[in-house]
Amino acid sequence: GEATAEDRRKKLFGAFDKSAKPTEPEELEGAEDGDPDGDSAVAEGERYYGLLKSQVRRHYNVADTIPDAERLYLKAQVAMKLGRAGEVLDVSLAKASGNELFDSAVVAAVRKASPFSPPPDALRDALQKNGVVLVFSP
Repeated sequence: GEATAEDRRKKLFGAFDKSAKPTEPEELEGAEDGDPDGDSAVAEGERYYGLLKSQVRRHYNVADTIPDAERLYLKAQVAMKLGRAGEVLDVSLAKASGNELFDSAVVAAVRKASPFSPPPDALRDALQKNGVVLVFSP
């Protein structure tokens, strides 16, 4: 009946979500003016940035306000600077998604998610001075 077709659809999309998420941190290349010797901290940095993204995601849900078709293509780039204890020093939209509601929801979610876990030692100064740009999708 209809319930089983709906269940199958949910399982399919759930599996797609799970398979799609692990590739997201690859979009993070670091700051253009970053330290060229910072490569040893790349894996640690990717783990930390993944943690930041998951903490922020808990604070926004636009599923009810933005149509499915539009959500597929939305990507907002958010620039943020963090203090030594993980507090947000600055947050702004680096590149808008094209949907003001989503953009403002993500920026507000960064503020709500603060403070984050303290950054790893290798990233602390860079996150305070240069910050990081993270890409968010609904």
